Amino acid sequence: MSINFSNIFPGFLKIKQGFVFLLFGFVLSACASYTKNEQPAHPDFVRITEENQLGQTFSASYDGLNEISLFLKASPETSGELTLTLYPGSTPEQAIRTALIKSAEIDTAGLYNFTFNPIDKSSGEDYLFELSYAGPGNLRIGSSPGNSYLSGAQYLDGIAQNAQTTFRSSYSPTPMLLGLIAEGFTWMGYFILATAIFILPGWSGLSWLLPTWKNFSWISKSILSIGLGISVYPVFFLWMDTVGIHSSFLNIFFLPILGIALILVHFFRSRRAFQEIDDARNYPDEGNGD
Repeated sequence: MSINFSNIFPGFLKIKQGFVFLLFGFVLSACASYTKNEQPAHPDFVRITEENQLGQTFSASYDGLNEISLFLKASPETSGELTLTLYPGSTPEQAIRTALIKSAEIDTAGLYNFTFNPIDKSSGEDYLFELSYAGPGNLRIGSSPGNSYLSGAQYLDGIAQNAQTTFRSSYSPTPMLLGLIAEGFTWMGYFILATAIFILPGWSGLSWLLPTWKNFSWISKSILSIGLGISVYPVFFLWMDTVGIHSSFLNIFFLPILGIALILVHFFRSRRAFQEIDDARNYPDEGNGD
């Protein structure tokens, strides 16, 4: 026997089509990196030669960091190489990625890409990239005031400046997508945990206290349960402190576990009561002993 979900759920066909388009979009997105403009403004320039180094700290937004782009401008006598070295954290201790661009490639002022192998777990991590130039002449790198970017700072020869380097970051699509999916499951776990902590205690208490609880809508039940659950926890913490119990696990999970137990007991008792009523209706003469 086949089940036609379109008849059971009128919106099932639209949901299925939306899922197909979403999956198709993910497949197409795997063909190109995602680029984020971290600090696009470049009203000023910092001149870099063989005698100095320029650095910039930043925080990666996603997994799969694989490229940093800088706004560069070469002078006519420039003939050398610009090397970008990437370090974890904010100090140049152990390099994890390097990339370089030859000055001959910098024909006009604009953004130029330093590409390297993707960093799978880069989301939320802090990094420092340092720029060093080797060769005659100099290069000018786009810069802007210090308040133009809030997740890092520019360094000149290791000294923090009231300025920010013009740059953007790019991310490889596959590790980025996997990281977003993992983050989605993480937030889903937080939601389930919050539901267990704040809704279950109130839900179980109200299901016992209010005979008409089953007639309430799900929204009303959830709102009332959250209100009761939040108000019960301070009193519960006070009692636990009074008796000298300071276990974080018990303080957090005792009421949800008790709530689950009370909900199950109430469910089975209600089910048994309804079963006895149905039996009495179906077999009215059995109780008379005839």
